[in-house]
Amino acid sequence: MKKIYLLIFLILFANCGKPNYPKIDASFERFDTSLLKYIDNHGNFLRDGSYVEVRVTSEGKYIYHRIPKNSYYKIVKEYYPNGNIKRKYITLCVESNYLYNEYYFKENGEIEKIINHDLEYSFTFDKVLAFCRKKGIKNIPKGVKYSSVWRTEIHQMIGEEGKLLWFIEWKKHNHKSELFLLDGKTGELLGHGYGAWSFE
Repeated sequence: MKKIYLLIFLILFANCGKPNYPKIDASFERFDTSLLKYIDNHGNFLRDGSYVEVRVTSEGKYIYHRIPKNSYYKIVKEYYPNGNIKRKYITLCVESNYLYNEYYFKENGEIEKIINHDLEYSFTFDKVLAFCRKKGIKNIPKGVKYSSVWRTEIHQMIGEEGKLLWFIEWKKHNHKSELFLLDGKTGELLGHGYGAWSFE
């Protein structure tokens, strides 16, 4: 019995502090064209509550976006015109940040390369969220179609000499913002100030 408890503890400890990303992996897949018919007939919400959009480019490629229900994250998948997967990655639901693993595939379906963005930004987004909770920062976009102009903006940035940064703009009343700049690897607070909204 003690061994079972020890195993459970080790599993929980191993997962402690890991970002709760939606699942993507290096497996091959093809675009499911029945999804287009489903959207036409039932709209963009799937039965599990997630929101999905599909765009077909002029070259015939499929671009798939899915935001899981009540999630900070969005899954993006790109497919070749033949339907084979080309690229898949995770970003924030209203921003263009790259999180976790980004997978690239050749047109024949073979995996081409994998980029682990959490190795680059070792101060991961879940740690940014913890920082925001500590500072009382609110209105962080979560879920589908978060359109409020009051939302907090969180961006990955590259500073001088290639330094990786997190930039947080906490929008407040009277068009004022509180600004934070964090080191993307250590989470060190590099800058803190106030200013006008960057955009509305």
